[in-house]
Amino acid sequence: MLRSRFLWFTFGFASTYAVLSQVVLKDLMLERHALTSHMERDFRILEARLSNIEESSSSVPLPIDQVEGVSGPAK
Repeated sequence: MLRSRFLWFTFGFASTYAVLSQVVLKDLMLERHALTSHMERDFRILEARLSNIEESSSSVPLPIDQVEGVSGPAK
């Protein structure tokens, strides 16, 4: 009788541990996926901003002294 109680206790403990570990692992995997998706979205937004800045800076004409490489009038 003691063995059967110990066996049922062990079975219950093991099954509870298995269910809880599955829940925890599932939660961790979902959190990891959410973090990865969030970071990818943020990097795409950052890349779009940098692209817009590069496009706007290339469309602005440079002053003449910067184009010729002269910092001021020559004396």
